[in-house]
Amino acid sequence: MRKVWLLLGIVFLVGCSQPAPTPIAPDVVRPVSTPGTLPPTFTPEATAVPPVPSAPQSTSTPAATATSVDFDKTSIQLRYTIPLLGLDRRLRGNIGGQIFLLDGATGAAEEYNNQPTVLAELQTVLPQTELLPVPDGCDACVQLEYQLPLTGESGSGWVQDTVLLVSLDNFMTAALGSHFPPGTQTGLRRNISQYAPAHTLAVTGDGRLFRWLAVDNQIAEPVPADPALLVLAQTVPVADLASDYIVDCAVTLPVETLIVSPDAAPIQLACPEFGLPGSLLPLYLAFDDLLAPILADLSVPRPPAAFPLRALLDYHRADETRLTIYQDGLVTAVTATETYTSTLGATQIVSLTTTLLDSGQLQPGLKSFLPTPTPVVTATAVAEPMSTLVLRGPDRVYDGRWPGIPDLTELNALLDSLLPLDVPEPGATAVP
Repeated sequence: MRKVWLLLGIVFLVGCSQPAPTPIAPDVVRPVSTPGTLPPTFTPEATAVPPVPSAPQSTSTPAATATSVDFDKTSIQLRYTIPLLGLDRRLRGNIGGQIFLLDGATGAAEEYNNQPTVLAELQTVLPQTELLPVPDGCDACVQLEYQLPLTGESGSGWVQDTVLLVSLDNFMTAALGSHFPPGTQTGLRRNISQYAPAHTLAVTGDGRLFRWLAVDNQIAEPVPADPALLVLAQTVPVADLASDYIVDCAVTLPVETLIVSPDAAPIQLACPEFGLPGSLLPLYLAFDDLLAPILADLSVPRPPAAFPLRALLDYHRADETRLTIYQDGLVTAVTATETYTSTLGATQIVSLTTTLLDSGQLQPGLKSFLPTPTPVVTATAVAEPMSTLVLRGPDRVYDGRWPGIPDLTELNALLDSLLPLDVPEPGATAVP
């Protein structure tokens, strides 16, 4: 049932937005261009309805009328709070179609002009919304209070409607940024997507772990955090990090906000499989594991990524074999019919990846995933198959693409050592 409400919330939010991108085949998440730009499908909508275009401004003086309209007069006031999280966000709209937003916790403010449709929708929806009395001492309850001065209507209480919960969270976040509880040392916020509701994780300085979903009308109480999380965050070289790691993916994925340190600016992520550097991977994976349980009943499985999130290196060789090295040391070698596994120590992995980066044969840009031109095949020439390598470096993701088998001595030796002496041809039966 909650999944149904989630889907309704998504329809409510994106029904008037841009059309969804055309799916690609096979169902694998792939980057479609070089990193650095965020496609329109990643941009969070500021409102449930697109902003109304501004009317042309006239230079002539309007004629005097018997009755003047005070466009600054307030038409709606709204306050959205979750005391447990220290969240206190407010909205005021006027007859002129302006919306003013304020974050009571941080002082951040935003203003939107030409929003009469949004304000009209709010004035219609709010009086029809069920708001229950807030139970005594329920700091974890999502609370809303509003006034409509033009009609004299008002209300306050505990929000129950899932669509309204999702809309408030999305609208306020798009305007004022992601919210984290006071004292947050490290955390992660993922915006809403077709795969899961928006969700947040935060670790505070007093050792508490917060996890919540945008569809929750009552936030789960925090639990003691593993001290290793803060230690892990402190090992990240903050000074070497970029302000964002954004890659354009063909499959729409949510914008994410990562806090590594309270003294550093939040980092924006999109399509983290292809943008996340190795220095951030351990912390991000720890957060991903902690968020998985609260998403288990709500999330919709999304296609696997062509470069796995947990991978440090992925080598597709021209002889149809594949070598993948994961962050935990697991190594897999795959042929047309069989998979062979082994492990590598941290020192071995660092040595191998450093050698590859120092070789000068890799570059940033994810060119391995760009479309390959159709080769010209003649009676005397056959197109040579390609080899590709993607490597998660300490500062960014690198890759390379070559015809045939490249001169990567250590990597080829590692792959060959994991395979049987006779690699079966595609379609043959392997004997491990």
